[in-house]
This record gives sequence, C-alpha cells and structure tokens, in this order.
Amino acid sequence: MVVGAGPAGSAAAATMAQAGLTVVLLGGGDKSRWVETVPPDIATLLPDLGLPQALVRSVGGACRQSSGHPAFHVDRAAFDALLRNAACRAGATLYDRRAVGVIRRAGRIEGVRTDRAEMLPCRMVIDASGSRAWLARQLGERTQTLSPPLRAWRGEIASIHDGMADDAARFAPRPDGWLFLATWRGRTTWTVVGRGPRRPDLAPFGQTTRPAAWDVTWRLARPVAGRGWLLAGDAAGRLDPAWGQGLVSAVASGIAAGRTAVACLADRASEALYLAAYDGWFADRIHDAAAILRQRYADHGIDLAAERAAA
Repeated sequence: MVVGAGPAGSAAAATMAQAGLTVVLLGGGDKSRWVETVPPDIATLLPDLGLPQALVRSVGGACRQSSGHPAFHVDRAAFDALLRNAACRAGATLYDRRAVGVIRRAGRIEGVRTDRAEMLPCRMVIDASGSRAWLARQLGERTQTLSPPLRAWRGEIASIHDGMADDAARFAPRPDGWLFLATWRGRTTWTVVGRGPRRPDLAPFGQTTRPAAWDVTWRLARPVAGRGWLLAGDAAGRLDPAWGQGLVSAVASGIAAGRTAVACLADRASEALYLAAYDGWFADRIHDAAAILRQRYADHGIDLAAERAAA
C-alpha cells in the first residue's frame, strides 16, 4: 500500500509492481500547475521506472539559470501524471482515496483505513504523503528539526517577469531569505522563502495567482522505517526549495523505499537489516544536503545558525 500519488509514491508503486507485488496507490495527485526547476539528473532516474530518459522533455525543457548550472523546467502536474501513469502501467492500482488510519497488530502495520470507511489490509505500507506526514503522525514518531522556522510562498504570473528571458531561472538572496523566479512558455512562477510566518510583499509581482504557502522548515523523521512501514519523500524528510534536489530526492527515495519493501517481503528474516539500511541511507542524505545548503546560505549572507540559536 502506497499513500500519496506524488513523485515519491508513484516511484515506489512502480518499483514494487515491476517486482511482481500487488500494489495499491492511494491518492489523486497534486493538481497544481507550477513550473519547477530541477537538475538534469532527474532524467537518469526514469529508466528505473520503465521510462526513457528523453521522456522528461515531454513535460519540460532546458532552462538558463543565473548560476550557470544546467537545469530543466518541468510542469509539475504533468510530471506527476507521467510517474503515476508509469506506476499504473507497471501494474499498480490507483485508488482516489485518503488514508485516515492504520491497522496494527502486535506492533506491526497490517493495513490502512480510508476516508470511505474501508479497511484495506496489506503486508507493507509506504507513506509518501508529503508534508502531511500522515503515517509519522499516526505512529507518534518524533521529528528532528534541522533549521529555524521557514515558510515558502509561491504564485504565478501569466507573463514573463520584468528583466527575465523566457526559459530562464534566477535566484536572488534577500535580507530574510530568498526569491526564485522561473519563466517558461510565457509565464513566471515565483517562490519566496523567509523566516517565520510573515507574508512577503507581493507588490513586485503585479497580477499574480492566489499564492500558496507552506512550512519548509528542515525536518527529518526519526526513524523513517519500522515493522511493516517506510516513509519516502517529504514524509520522511525535507529541506527548503533552495536545495534544488527535492524532486530528485522524492523519486530516488520512492525507488529506494520500493526496493526495500520488495527485499523485506522476500526475506522476512532479514527485514530489520533492510529497514535499518534504508533509514541510514535517507538520514545521511538529508544531513549531508543540509550541511551543503547551510554553506550555500552563508555564502549568500543568510545566517541560519544565528537564527536557530536565537530561537
């Protein structure tokens, strides 16, 4: 059972279905139309899901970043649909349901309760519900906080922002965070991240869609795996969008979680070893990335360490 039909959940479902498991994928997927800028190595993960690398160009295209680093713009809704379709073609069954509870027996997860009062038994649950972190909340797992409180705001302009070229991306530090602009096919997606809950000044963006806001404080669930369950993507851990690897990490962790589940079900005697290996891999990945991102912020004059000490 996979909870969440975003990139991490779809990658996990496709991986397990390819291995011959019966897989149910819960969720309808994100309907947002944001443009997201990702590194080109996102394409290298597609063959593991039965997709050709070149297919990423069907939902995006190359962009020119102000940093000079190569990158892709992708339409997130279209990219997410691409991965969900891959999971379904591999044999996963998509249910437009919401998980609301778990079935536990003798300390082991053995199923999921849905918002339609269904009891769905399973041998393994992968939570890829994103920042909702559904399963960690159900289990009362603790979360390790790795940054001061951070909040992101995102919106879209139906034109190319002043001073930008089409198919371009620009990162600009601000006194309390940063601004990122991504232009693609005549529209601009903007993202602002800052400390605390204060709403940013949206006047410079002119006529914009109603902005979305969400918590992007750096977090890591501890642990990210246990008897009968695994966490993947943002449900397991996240950094803020300045990391630039969020989509890559979601897909990679979904694939790794799916492979771990396959190994656990094939060799129950070694389940604890497989789960510990996945937990260590994911935790190391987040901690290493957090160290790199702290240095990147310091290079731009954004001092997270001082804010964390003050908090």
